[in-house]
Amino acid sequence: MGVHFKKHESRYCRMFERTLNLWEKYNEEYRTILKDYERLLAKKRELNIKPLNKIKESSLREFPIINFLYIDDESKAEEYLLNLTERRLCELMGDIDLYVDSKLRRDLLAKIFDYRYEIRNRFIPKSQYAMNPDACGRGRKASNSTILYSDDK
Repeated sequence: MGVHFKKHESRYCRMFERTLNLWEKYNEEYRTILKDYERLLAKKRELNIKPLNKIKESSLREFPIINFLYIDDESKAEEYLLNLTERRLCELMGDIDLYVDSKLRRDLLAKIFDYRYEIRNRFIPKSQYAMNPDACGRGRKASNSTILYSDDK
């Protein structure tokens, strides 16, 4: 019975450590990602940068609520985890993993990056060497020209 208890205890410790590591890595991002997105979207509207390319409201409503990631103090996070059963700790770890791997998170991070770039470059003049891809031809000039063959043999 002692071996089974040790195995159970080490499994709980591994899950505890992994969940705490996930908290350390993602808690700040989780708390700020929606606020950053909304703030940058409002700034983009204010500067009249088109197109908005925003994320659908229905997708934003699916943002997972993970109360553990709202905690901003490590000792409080440890205390929160210590009050969980092994099953609840496993569920919490799974919820965090689903958030980390979610398409919504990837989309939010990409939009935040794009919005920051667009806002930062809003008033930077274009280079005289920049090329408009719409001004380029379709590359058919060479195919429309006649090819001369020599019959001299």
